[in-house]
Amino acid sequence: MKKIILLFVVLYANLASSQIVYSDTFNQGVNNTTYPSSAYSTSLVNENLRIVGNGTAGAYAAINYGIHDNGILKDINISGNNKLYIKVKGTGGASLRIDLQDRLGYVTNRNSSSISLTTTYQVFEIIYTGKFQDGGYGGSPCTSAAAPCSVNNTMIKNLTFL
Repeated sequence: MKKIILLFVVLYANLASSQIVYSDTFNQGVNNTTYPSSAYSTSLVNENLRIVGNGTAGAYAAINYGIHDNGILKDINISGNNKLYIKVKGTGGASLRIDLQDRLGYVTNRNSSSISLTTTYQVFEIIYTGKFQDGGYGGSPCTSAAAPCSVNNTMIKNLTFL
């Protein structure tokens, strides 16, 4: 069984001014995750978001984390310097791919970013500059015939964990 634990998520829009456009330290008791597969479960434990898989999820079964303000879903604008910082650990040799999804459902999957997790917390920086394209691989309005489709970085609504 693989387990992933997220301690915090921070999206920076402008590196020069270090402007944080979104941050969640999971200290408000809000678990804004959705997942279509019973192969996953999520919970908040000691101000950590815990994701547990039982090994039965199909390929590309995603968990969406809804960006929110005290539980109320919202979009964020990360059109500046697009960086995500995440503190995370995992078990069972887990890797974590994180795509961004805009309000229209387009996902940054054409040139996705993955990180390899260890059993101790690490802070990862993922740079999305130049990666706001949907490859039309399924699961979004983008089709393979229309790909690549633009992902609107002024209205990001979800982080998609795979």
